[in-house]
Amino acid sequence: MSMMAPEVFIDELDGMTYQQMMATREGLVRELRRLEGEFSSSDAGAGTAGRSDPSPALVYRMDLIYLSELLQLMEVRVQEAMGAVAQA
Repeated sequence: MSMMAPEVFIDELDGMTYQQMMATREGLVRELRRLEGEFSSSDAGAGTAGRSDPSPALVYRMDLIYLSELLQLMEVRVQEAMGAVAQA
């Protein structure tokens, strides 16, 4: 996923179906795991010097923010769907 401001990411989420949100969530989790593996295999940051921007640490942080925003919206969508079912 390319880096973008959290506000832009949230705007993109609003147009997604729940299925698309689930796929986005899986992609974010996969990327976070990949970065965690990269961090754990390096010696206290060795191997990350000289990398291009954005740094893996920044990508990791932004992916966590994106995931948090996505999960909040998914929770709202589930509550809305449950409310619609309860009212039917």
